[in-house]
Amino acid sequence: MSLSDKEKLNELIAANNIATWEWHIPSGDTVFNNHWAEMVGYQLQELMPFSLTIWRNLLHPADLAKAEKALDEHFNAVTPFYDVEARMQHKQGHWVWVRMRGRVVQRDVEGKPILMFGTHCDITTDKQAKFAEQQHKHTYDLLIRTGDIANIGTWEVTMPPTSPRWDTVTRRIHQVEDDFNCDMARAIEFYQEGESRERIAKVFSAAVNEAVTFDEEFEIVTARDELRWVRTIGIPEFHDGECIRVYGLFQDITQVKTAYDSLQSLSSTLYNVMDAASEIAIIATDLEGVITLFNRGAELMLGYKADELVGKHTPMQFHDSDEVTLRAKELREEFQVPITGIDVFAYLPRRDGKESRRWIYRCKHGTELWVQLVVTPMYNAQKQLTGYLGMARDITLQEHISFE
Repeated sequence: MSLSDKEKLNELIAANNIATWEWHIPSGDTVFNNHWAEMVGYQLQELMPFSLTIWRNLLHPADLAKAEKALDEHFNAVTPFYDVEARMQHKQGHWVWVRMRGRVVQRDVEGKPILMFGTHCDITTDKQAKFAEQQHKHTYDLLIRTGDIANIGTWEVTMPPTSPRWDTVTRRIHQVEDDFNCDMARAIEFYQEGESRERIAKVFSAAVNEAVTFDEEFEIVTARDELRWVRTIGIPEFHDGECIRVYGLFQDITQVKTAYDSLQSLSSTLYNVMDAASEIAIIATDLEGVITLFNRGAELMLGYKADELVGKHTPMQFHDSDEVTLRAKELREEFQVPITGIDVFAYLPRRDGKESRRWIYRCKHGTELWVQLVVTPMYNAQKQLTGYLGMARDITLQEHISFE
């Protein structure tokens, strides 16, 4: 081989990021190029004198038996080449995936190996990509199985944009056939024209161009012209700074939205009823006693506006402090428990379900009222205590008549 040919070979080896080695097997003498050592973070001289023990120590314990078996098989002419993928420990402690290939080029008269040439190639990036692909497939399969049980569909669009991949549940939500396929334009057209269609186009573009995950609720029109509410989740996946796909979940939330809208309507109706009760002060608090509801009747009775008190004050804003202090003392002595803050009003309602008691209210402009206050605890659907509701009726006139 001419010098020029050797130079070309060296350039080819360097260009392909390949480490080379040769091994005189009887003596154990080895020759490596610098890249062989650099691949695992060493300078070549740090590994000298090289021995089979050093090679074994660099290999991952789980890969050692596999590598030695492949080597023995090639030494015994069972395989034409030595070819194995294994992990070698980098000087900094992490593992580098290496493809080790070689061939015995000289044997003695008995067929025993004398001289072997080979290469090492760093395949860590390829292994990581393959592992990521396997993880993606596993995750996607899991999503499909889970979604089928929970009626949650999956979807995927690879880049550049191709026909969306819909699973059976997603097709079912769109009310299309199981073999239905469409392009991106048609997929977008399922979203209700106007705000929903504009928003899905916007968030999908942000996912592709800015790596922004989205989780949004939209209206769609199915293939059978049914209007449905859906929740669409999109997750972009990038490689080397480029989006390679967007995938996610697709859920029909029509019933949930309908129930929520009905609940909102009922809540609004109840609020309007409470607000219309202009002769009854209805005041709700959270567990800490902070006012969460102050109806129109409370505004008329006490002179405060709801936005002056809601989320800012407790009922102590309009209760007589001396009366509250006296009542706290009575409760402590009767029940032998500490009574502070909202407990003055809430202890008996928690224990007995409600309390009806006469109190003094101090209005915003200084006047005093006698009220009959009924306090009850409030619970959520899980029967957890969430706050207290007080309903007060002005009995000032009756008190004056009784006094006279």
